[in-house]
Amino acid sequence: MSIKPEPPYCLVTITDEEFSIATEVLLYSFLKFNSWFQGDLIVVEDGLPGHARDSLARLGSVQFCAPDRRLQQQIAALCARVPKLKNVYKRFYSFEVFRMTGYRRAVYVDSDVYCAGPVDALFTSSEPLLACPDGFTYGDRIMGVLSDARNGPPAPQVRYGRRFGRSFNAGVLSVGPPLLGEESYAALLRMLSFETWQALGPSKFTDQMALNIVFEDRFSPLAAIYNYMIFIEEYQKSCEGICSADARLVHFAGPLKPWNEYDPVALLEQAPQFARFIDVWRELLREVRATRSLAELSSTYHRQKDWIETFNRNPLLPKGRLY
Repeated sequence: MSIKPEPPYCLVTITDEEFSIATEVLLYSFLKFNSWFQGDLIVVEDGLPGHARDSLARLGSVQFCAPDRRLQQQIAALCARVPKLKNVYKRFYSFEVFRMTGYRRAVYVDSDVYCAGPVDALFTSSEPLLACPDGFTYGDRIMGVLSDARNGPPAPQVRYGRRFGRSFNAGVLSVGPPLLGEESYAALLRMLSFETWQALGPSKFTDQMALNIVFEDRFSPLAAIYNYMIFIEEYQKSCEGICSADARLVHFAGPLKPWNEYDPVALLEQAPQFARFIDVWRELLREVRATRSLAELSSTYHRQKDWIETFNRNPLLPKGRLY
């Protein structure tokens, strides 16, 4: 009898009850634009409610994975001494991607990301670690361009407890040999000792800080289209000469999340770049939840009809044009 080979690739993400709606959109959009993918979808969670599991399981071959007990114990001990981590400790679950040794390559993606195009390059690369530069690194590049050439480029900003020549965002990670395995995982666990964490000084960063220290100068830069961070999109556009239409993975890094409701006027005034991406994310949510009741469909159609009639009575006229 032949033995069925293991899938060569896996996509890994983290979720909980709050983020499960985002995980639906991530997995659905990933499969929508990557029909070639025959690997496993691995969701790391601890105590996800049954209804949320059911919503995710219907998307494909989703495997639910509890974080390693060692990681849970390290996190619990650290949180006991650093209480501010108690609300964000699940971010450390991203370390689990390094335990996926049964795969040729493992790709980790935050759940507040949606896919907008094929991302096969993340799975077929031979680089040990691919990650996109973070906001600090893009900021250093921008400041270098803006600074007076006579004075030279500015010194790199302090982040993650030290000065890095370059550092990366932890929202999208593509990992292959030799970094998949116990050696990498154990190094990350050691970062979670209280003494080590305390020595790094105050920081709002969690897994991103630990990952950057363990893999300092050991990552290959990933193109911004594979981690298009709306919060710093102008930095990414300027540094890499891309536009939003080029994005393959769109990341709602930062406090604004597309599943929250915001005052539309305030959103357009304070964060106008987010509005169009939120619209796309919500359209994907509507697709993934396409089976709707007759009442929901009726409400949707009536809203569309009312909008058309209102617009026809009071059309929005242009004030000018671009040249």
